[in-house]
Amino acid sequence: MGAFQESLERVIAETPRLVLSSILREKLRKKGITLRPAELEKFAAHIIKGSGTPFVTDRHRSQDNRIVEITISDSDIANIERKFDQVTTSLADSLGPIVKNVASGALSNLRTAWRAAGKKANRETREFEKRLYRRWGTALDDLKLLLELAQELGHETIRKRVPRNRRAPPTVDVLIRLHTRACRIAAESIKLLCSGFADGAMARWRTLYEISTVSCVISKFGNEIAERYLAHVVIEERKALTQLEKYGRRLRDEPIDIDTRRAVNDRFSSAVARFGLSFRNQYGWAAKHLGKHNPTFSDLIDAAGISHWKPYYKIASHSVHANPKGLRAQFGLLFDTDILLAGPSNAGLGEPGHSIAICLNQISALLLDLDNSLDNLVMLQLMVLLERAIGKAFGGAHRRLLEDA
Repeated sequence: MGAFQESLERVIAETPRLVLSSILREKLRKKGITLRPAELEKFAAHIIKGSGTPFVTDRHRSQDNRIVEITISDSDIANIERKFDQVTTSLADSLGPIVKNVASGALSNLRTAWRAAGKKANRETREFEKRLYRRWGTALDDLKLLLELAQELGHETIRKRVPRNRRAPPTVDVLIRLHTRACRIAAESIKLLCSGFADGAMARWRTLYEISTVSCVISKFGNEIAERYLAHVVIEERKALTQLEKYGRRLRDEPIDIDTRRAVNDRFSSAVARFGLSFRNQYGWAAKHLGKHNPTFSDLIDAAGISHWKPYYKIASHSVHANPKGLRAQFGLLFDTDILLAGPSNAGLGEPGHSIAICLNQISALLLDLDNSLDNLVMLQLMVLLERAIGKAFGGAHRRLLEDA
């Protein structure tokens, strides 16, 4: 690989000298002078070097001394540049198949080597996760237990409130579906925490917080806004259709057939006619109840009554978006440092872990509006106690980590 790169760089570096040699050969020929190829290349190198002194050949040994003046015009320089561009373009075109062949062979070798190296990497990962569990295990186990209780609460609510063979009321349908999704995201977050990816877990908490916000708004306003929320899927379908029509060819997707396009547009028009022009906006499903034509997610947070979490939501956004703050603001780094964290870390699990527990409880508590039985009340109280224990366990592990650092 290195030798191939060196050869390529040598060809590119020598191209201007070779082109200049051909120009010098023609100019000397017109003056009745012929130089050997080696002398021509030395002459060209002498000019490129820009020493400012005359170039002396070995011809004086067999011929009379002659002083010849050669002029390199602007057109000659332009010709050299044009030839150089042609060479580099030609190289780029011809290198494509070469690069593919080299990469193909290298991939085969890498896969063979990785079978052994991968086993070692897997062992190191398991050892790292064992060390992480020794420090954070109590908090992580309690968080897993909390998730189990939340899933059980959701299961019981579905069993009691979702009728068989007929559709559930909009509020019941939306809250149960959002709660189910929240449990799945919490499970993903716990996996990330157990593997040492605190920033990834915080990014997933951000989604959990969005689900909590929407759930609170739906629970607050009831069936009408829940129906609007469910119907708003046609707005998302229309957005997706517009994007596919714009970029489908570049993505090499199959063209969208006329019937599909017409059906999506008809559903979009019907929904806007039914719910109003504001329904077209991103959070248009909440426009009527929030009293705003184009509500923002911040408006939803305020309506949900959980605006005190906005700072944490902003912090979590650094792990999601490609903003410059995310280059340094990382939970996986214990201190403010220039270390580049490209993998897992034993630090920073406390904030995302406790935040996930709190948010999961918030979403689960809304199920009491659907079924406030004694069993569910006891289950929620257990979850509250467990969430507090989780906060203490994560905090204790973090303090011990600081002491050991």
